[in-house]
Amino acid sequence: MNDYPENDEYIRFVASYEGKLKREFSLETARSVENAKKALNDIFELRKQKIVFKALRDFQRNNSSEEGLAGKEKELYTGLIRLLSTVGELTKTSASESEEARVEVLKDIPAFVGLDSQNYGPYKAGDVVGFNGKQAEFLNRKGVVKIIT
Repeated sequence: MNDYPENDEYIRFVASYEGKLKREFSLETARSVENAKKALNDIFELRKQKIVFKALRDFQRNNSSEEGLAGKEKELYTGLIRLLSTVGELTKTSASESEEARVEVLKDIPAFVGLDSQNYGPYKAGDVVGFNGKQAEFLNRKGVVKIIT
């Protein structure tokens, strides 16, 4: 990421170069402006990709650093780190849904394949059994079990 001079200076240089090309208008200059814009867009797209990969790598290593990033790049990077942290927290919450829940069967349930692709049942009304949290919640919403714990 540090292939360029100070990144904020580089961005200012690019902006001043584009302004210079616009002031000295000619057909050749117009082509130069368009070519420069395309090249710069390609560079900025590559930088964005590098920032995304850097954020993923840094998040996995639990070691974030904004070193070598320009102002807007830092905003993108910190936003990605925050997003990854949020997703990580949601994943932890989902894992708790897989914890076993004890349920009381309210109605006879024939054998079935659960949300986790496992075979369950058959169960009789009054049975007390364990399901993962997601399966227990699903059956509870259907009114065939009552969650005990």
